[in-house]
Amino acid sequence: MRPSILSSILIIFSLGLFALGVLSVINVVRFTQDNYWINIFNIPSMLIIVGGLSAHALISFPAADLFKAMHNLIHLASHKTYRKATLIKQRNRFLEWQRMIKADKLGMAEQLSQDFEDRFEGYLFSLLATNYDAGEVRDLGTTWINAVYEATLKESHVMNTLGNASPAYGMLGTLMGLICMLQNFQAAEHLGIGLSLALMTTLYGLALAQFVWYPLSNKIRLKADMMADNEHLTLQAFAMLMEDKPSLYIRDFFTANIK
Repeated sequence: MRPSILSSILIIFSLGLFALGVLSVINVVRFTQDNYWINIFNIPSMLIIVGGLSAHALISFPAADLFKAMHNLIHLASHKTYRKATLIKQRNRFLEWQRMIKADKLGMAEQLSQDFEDRFEGYLFSLLATNYDAGEVRDLGTTWINAVYEATLKESHVMNTLGNASPAYGMLGTLMGLICMLQNFQAAEHLGIGLSLALMTTLYGLALAQFVWYPLSNKIRLKADMMADNEHLTLQAFAMLMEDKPSLYIRDFFTANIK
């Protein structure tokens, strides 16, 4: 494999953050913090967790895949569902497409493939414009769905890996804190620094795993399942449209899938 310059730079930067956290533990580097905030945001602990996790992720995955997975952080509190109104809208749209294709099959197929470019529907209309039969469209459409599903699951795997690694780096920080305490057992100041690091890194590692990485991994997997179900429904309806099924049949197909 060819080394990535971007990944190499980011790995070095992440290891630098981790090393800075370690140096602050052994009192080579000092950070000035207010006594109140040090109880909530311990800078050495945060550097060890952030730097260690970043290096771990960048070594494990390509930078592009990691950035794509991290983009899901902005959707942490959002939920997407396919409700009854969505299926009714989709049904009406298919009935309209059926009317348009009956009037001008090739012309409308080309137009709709451009209107829905980079979407599953656009891909299906591009297949229609090439005169594939319904069976071939089903096979190619299924291949598309499986490819998109596997790509989305990679993002879930990234989050799950970070969830597994977070407590480990928290434990690493805890061990460093305990070592700091034992080496400076007679100095009360170093004893407090070591104890704070030992507790806060474990807290950060567990909190990230249980409140960010694992929930986001589950959400991405749920999103992939919902998208695949909806695309399979779209593919079946599209095949019916190609087979020139009656409008009533297509309407009843969607009605049967409305829950």
